[in-house]
Amino acid sequence: MAGCAGDQEQPLGNYPIDGDTVGYGFNGPLSGILAADGEQQRDGFELAIDHLNNGGGLVDHIDDLSGDGVLDYEVEGYTGDTEGDENVATDTLERMIDRDEIMFFTGGISSSVEVASIPIAADNHVVHGAVFSHTGEITGTDCGPYTFRSAMSARTSAEALAEVLPELFGEDQEFFQIYLDYAYGQSNRDHMQALMEDEGWTQVGTSAIAYGETDHETQINDLASEEPDVLVFTSMGDAMASGLSQLADRGFEDLDVVVPLLSAFSMEPAGEAAEGVVGTANWHPSGGTDWSDDFTEAFEDEYGYTPGQAAMEVYDACLHYSAAVEENGSFHPEEVAETLETFEWEYAMGEMGYRECDHQATRPAYVVEGVDEETYEDTGIWLDLVEEIPGSETEYSCDEEPASNCEMPARED
Repeated sequence: MAGCAGDQEQPLGNYPIDGDTVGYGFNGPLSGILAADGEQQRDGFELAIDHLNNGGGLVDHIDDLSGDGVLDYEVEGYTGDTEGDENVATDTLERMIDRDEIMFFTGGISSSVEVASIPIAADNHVVHGAVFSHTGEITGTDCGPYTFRSAMSARTSAEALAEVLPELFGEDQEFFQIYLDYAYGQSNRDHMQALMEDEGWTQVGTSAIAYGETDHETQINDLASEEPDVLVFTSMGDAMASGLSQLADRGFEDLDVVVPLLSAFSMEPAGEAAEGVVGTANWHPSGGTDWSDDFTEAFEDEYGYTPGQAAMEVYDACLHYSAAVEENGSFHPEEVAETLETFEWEYAMGEMGYRECDHQATRPAYVVEGVDEETYEDTGIWLDLVEEIPGSETEYSCDEEPASNCEMPARED
């Protein structure tokens, strides 16, 4: 009988599971400005469900996973389109919890969506695999007892960039920051300032731009008045693309530009305009362990294109959650969350592990650089791998921000 190991456990949330299938949810942007990465996330999710049920891909390498379901349950995947909007996202998530009785969900790009999902996960005792979203609040002020972020935080990216930027651009550089004026941009602004100044760089100014605004004239005027060596440009999507184009129009083609987090929904609209722009990613097909090749091959065979970090993160989230369930011997959400708090794994992205204080994964970061169109045509990806920074160099202590801002709520019945 499926799941008999947990038959005597106290009911909690959607546990115990009724029947022989267990529900996993994907809640991500399949429309709107974030859809380029959201569609990759969905593909990674669907591939993970297939491999968990039928074997293949990385499942064949992981001892805790059988390729015949999880704890003898067949995994059923459910999908919601958040449209990148937190109100839509909470509606689709609550529907999957209530109607589809999911035990786990992942997906999402927008930081506001992820933050809005944290209390819903806690109230309904559903494990939340937070991916991609960068703001510190997810494992800081808004940390939650059922939310586990395997993706980089803004602090993780800043730690990696502080290791590499002085080598790339030189010591004693002056830098200016243009940033989106909400949690994501503010997190990156603060961590980049602190860590780059620790490396001997000098911040000469900042200029905020509202989320959704694409006219950067005011911010570029502020930049021009300071004449910095480097611009740290915390932006994304069409806003990043338009900002880079406007910088070039104003004669800043040779200015070194850093965008802390780079991915498909930013690189696709920017294209060759982002050539030479440096940032970080959660994974790159040319990096990680030997398993990266196995994942890339399986993904390309299924979908016909090269996967980026968005696909990998969701795929990995489904697999390591499932391995934690198998290790625990039950889907009981409180027990699985306790298992995850000390869970360590090494799949394609490298050595990773959660910590109890904030549920942030200690993990590698991939410093990447935008490429020209010819390289993109050859590789299928707009980013080249510059350097992989191990988790031992990107980790920050539980006594440092944003972790120090996390007062982890208790898991209550």
